[in-house]
Parts: sequence; C-alpha cells; structure tokens
Amino acid sequence: MNITTTGDIEITSDGKTVWVNGKNGCLARFGPGGFEVEGRISWTSDGPNEIGWRRFVYRVERECDITIPDIHKPKFLGAGSVTAAEVKKAEGA
Repeated sequence: MNITTTGDIEITSDGKTVWVNGKNGCLARFGPGGFEVEGRISWTSDGPNEIGWRRFVYRVERECDITIPDIHKPKFLGAGSVTAAEVKKAEGA
C-alpha cells in the first residue's frame, strides 16, 4: 500500500486502485473498471489502459489541483507511456 499525504489530501494506492481523498471524502478514484473525478465517471471502452491513466492524472490536476506521484500508477498498466497530445486528444481538447 502506498500513501502520499499533502495537507488535507491523501492519495492511497494498492497496485490496482488509486484513491484521492480530501477532508470531505473521495475526490477521485482509478481502477480496473474506469475512473471518476469529483463524481463524474469515465469508462474506457477497451478497459483500463495507459491513456485512461493519463486522462485520470490530467483531470485530477486540472479539476482538483492535485498532482499524483508516479508511485501510485497501477502495476497492471506496466511501463507504457503516452504523449500530452494524445491525452488532450482523448479528452477532446
């Protein structure tokens, strides 16, 4: 279990699921079925993958002003990477 605490924010991960919690509860969650940020659920059509993870990290930064350290990346995603342009395209930006 990995835990990162900064002020009122706690990021917890178990290698499969990542939770971002604030003083009033869960702000964001990423797992095998998809992810949600501030109650808005997003599912990846082809299951959890690198682009889905990067979209999650991008949204948490943009909508919650929280940076998720790489140590919390789920192990099942492996070491793949995507570009910022690919994330923006997936986000429709």
